[in-house]
Amino acid sequence: MFRSTEHIGLIHEQKIAYMMKDLGERGLQEGGIAPIIYKVLWRFGINVVPPYFSTFWYLFLMRGVMYGMLFALISLPLAYIISDGPFRGFSIMSLLSMFVFAGVVFGLPVSVYYRIKANKLNLPPWSKYGSG
Repeated sequence: MFRSTEHIGLIHEQKIAYMMKDLGERGLQEGGIAPIIYKVLWRFGINVVPPYFSTFWYLFLMRGVMYGMLFALISLPLAYIISDGPFRGFSIMSLLSMFVFAGVVFGLPVSVYYRIKANKLNLPPWSKYGSG
């Protein structure tokens, strides 16, 4: 027998609304509470945990990978133009290394920031947030 999971999405949406109000009242900006990528994922029904409630490693991987991919999308056309053709002087490994490095350089400080701020705000785990 299949159970409906519609209530799970509704609960998540209610928690997001509560979080936006609660953290906004604590002085945090909406863009930091729920960055655009999170809003997009939530709109598509992907219930990812908000950044202030995520673990360090989850934030590091998610933000680092996203930034590394963005860096790749921007730098690949530039590398093509600079090398005056099909990437002369750039190996696949050197390009991949640049993307990983960019992801680490961006993902690490962002993860540290969110975890320090969450600890200062004394936020509970997402599973317990807003339940009492």
